[in-house]
Amino acid sequence: MSFFDANTLTWDGELAGGECVSLGLSGNETGGIGDEVTSTVSIVSATQVNDTVNSDTNPGNEQVTPAPYTIVGLPDIKAESYIVTTGSIAAVTEVECQIDVSNTGAGTYFDNDFNIFAFTLPEGASFTGVTDLDPSDGIDADNDNCFPAGVLGDTINLPGLGSYTGRTVIVCQLGIVGGSIPIGDTVYPFRIKVVAGVAMAAGTADVFGIFEGNDPGTFELFSAIATGQNLEETIENNPNDNIFRLTYDPSSLQATVARCAGQGAIATDCAGCFTITFNKKIVASSFGDDDVNLGGNGTVDSLTQLDDTTWELRVKNITPGATLEFLLCLNQIQDYSAQQNSTQVLGINTIRYEVAGTSDANSASGTLAATGSNGTTSLFAAGLLLVGLAMAFASRKKVSVEI
Repeated sequence: MSFFDANTLTWDGELAGGECVSLGLSGNETGGIGDEVTSTVSIVSATQVNDTVNSDTNPGNEQVTPAPYTIVGLPDIKAESYIVTTGSIAAVTEVECQIDVSNTGAGTYFDNDFNIFAFTLPEGASFTGVTDLDPSDGIDADNDNCFPAGVLGDTINLPGLGSYTGRTVIVCQLGIVGGSIPIGDTVYPFRIKVVAGVAMAAGTADVFGIFEGNDPGTFELFSAIATGQNLEETIENNPNDNIFRLTYDPSSLQATVARCAGQGAIATDCAGCFTITFNKKIVASSFGDDDVNLGGNGTVDSLTQLDDTTWELRVKNITPGATLEFLLCLNQIQDYSAQQNSTQVLGINTIRYEVAGTSDANSASGTLAATGSNGTTSLFAAGLLLVGLAMAFASRKKVSVEI
């Protein structure tokens, strides 16, 4: 048993004859991007259990100066997972889950020959294989490099994972094609297949997975393990996007629509705005312009994700004098449990475009009703009045008076 105190930089442990200790140190640079860093690490003392000074037979290796390096942006590996097998899941169902890996950081991820994807199987589940959706992309996943590594709480003991005791851990060694993963929005997908088992089919057990490699998220995880921290509490307090949890949730996927803040029922230009809120997190790639039905009135201007469950839709080219009704195409959008949207929308989903200066409040068939004195209507009314007066005078009896 050994322990390293990060505050005092002291390692406390026991070594048998011929054994050695290897320390890996990390820290935060105080310089900026592009600065060159030099460092020296020294062992200043070594004391034995009986407080005597350790007799080092090779005193010349107690100091090391690593090669200088230049500060660059750090990579940030993100791993996400969702179920792609549609329909209800039973204990005997083979479930296919997609794993999307990307580099969302500020620097390139470089291969160090340690690129592990590890995940726990729900109780009663079994692993059947892995499929690489594109072997030529940045990540190579192969069945031959996947194997059961042990059982949590038995052959594998990690602090703070008591709720996963008895779960089998599957490890897949991943290859990095070309030796690096550049920054950007590119997603490198592969899929794992498992027979669900009773717990996963019931939605009471999740798959806990992690990408381990040459990035800060992995270092943070290893630091928590090395210092005996509770992993579940650490992840809860400091979310790490190297890690994901996937639970099967068979409840229906629904969307609620509302007009954006400041958007009224009547638009005075040809544009409008809606917010769409889903009751569960959806797979972003499953929701696009093609899933929006405007009934032929208007076009999609933009569709923007605001958070895990909320999106903003802006429309343009609404027909003057017409009402736009926004609907979602059925069974096109998918959540992380492969449940598709079964309703078009709930909520307020209409906007009417009226040209400034007009109103249909007193109109018939879109034509403004005549009111007051204007143009031809006034002349016609005046003509009727004159004719009426003439007829009235003509109908009077003439009276003659003799003088």
